Amino acid sequence: MRLVFVTLEYDASTFSGNGIYAQSQVRGLLSCGHDVLIVCGQPSTTTTAPDVSDKTSARVLRLDVDAERWGTLDRHSAWESFAREAAGSCVTTAVAEFQPHCVLAVDWSGVAAYEAMRTAAASDALATTKLVYLVYRVFSANLNSDADESGDRAWHSARERHACAIADATVALCRHDAHGALAVFSTAESKPAAHVLLPSLRSPLREIALAARASSAAPEADDAVDARCTLLCCVRLSPEKNAGCFVELIETLHARGALVRHGITPVIVSNTQSDYAADLRTRARAVGAVLVETFQNADEMAAHFQRALLNVHTSLNEAFGMTIIEAAAFEVPSLVNHVAEPGPVGATDLLLKLGGGASGATRRTRATFFAQELNCGVEVVADAVEALLADRATLRRVGVAAADAALEWDETKNAEWLAENVLSAL
Repeated sequence: MRLVFVTLEYDASTFSGNGIYAQSQVRGLLSCGHDVLIVCGQPSTTTTAPDVSDKTSARVLRLDVDAERWGTLDRHSAWESFAREAAGSCVTTAVAEFQPHCVLAVDWSGVAAYEAMRTAAASDALATTKLVYLVYRVFSANLNSDADESGDRAWHSARERHACAIADATVALCRHDAHGALAVFSTAESKPAAHVLLPSLRSPLREIALAARASSAAPEADDAVDARCTLLCCVRLSPEKNAGCFVELIETLHARGALVRHGITPVIVSNTQSDYAADLRTRARAVGAVLVETFQNADEMAAHFQRALLNVHTSLNEAFGMTIIEAAAFEVPSLVNHVAEPGPVGATDLLLKLGGGASGATRRTRATFFAQELNCGVEVVADAVEALLADRATLRRVGVAAADAALEWDETKNAEWLAENVLSAL
């Protein structure tokens, strides 16, 4: 099929998991033989040349958008300039010549760009083209507590409901999103329920992880596990990611003497730049944390995972949380906010083998992550983490099981499921 893939964030100045997963999905679609034209944004200050290869056979139309609004994906992002540029003649002409069978639009911002493109198109190239709304994040359900007062929640809810209304199919990243807000939108608009398609581990990291496993005849030895010495956190340093939870945790462990006792160095990998992030870094640095503030490529992320004993994913509610799966691929288990099913952090669906293509006939019986309520007080969380740091055998056992789950679901399988269960039905 000929597919137009519309996403605000892709491979230019990538700042979040959206760009990483968008690239992953495109690679998967290409591996299945589909022809893909990508329409994406890039900050107007970037030096990346537009409309060049992204190291795949796909053609990429990179549109200059408001650089001052780059770095976020909500209503305060560069979505308006992205939609405006998508309506330009160079884009609409390229799309018309491409003659797509379907448009895949990432989040409400991608749908807004699609609508602008369709309205501006001189031909009827998009008039009958099917639209698939790829929901990487349900913004109306994942905003800060002040979103109601500011009107942000209602604004995003209206955008997301509209996207569901005009789409021919909606695809969520996890059961929690599909059964939650998206179910409300779909019912209200008399649309079919959202599909669930779990993201896969991106191929560059998967290849490194597989090579690491193949380099030894047996799984990692106990003495190698003992050589791991970091407590890792890879979330964006922002309130919606509950990032302060990790800093409070390591402050508490430091005060108890637990970091020294267990030989642990906290590591925070995040390129977020804000006053909030700066404050967290100052506090983390004071208790001996290592701070990695630049965007990390696959090799660099692999190195972080290979030194880690435990990954702490602080988000209370998140569509997926890809670094959970990336850590798992290197036999690093994660502590995740998880109290009841379906879990509020989507990556646990993949680790449990539930939902969205990666499902097995039965739920996994081996533990593949550590479930912990993360808003129950820092002392309780610190108790749980300290107990895990003292039990290397459990960390190893759960880490190996997590790696098995993470490595069996790849980009090609993800794309095959999308084609067979969504695209073929349009």
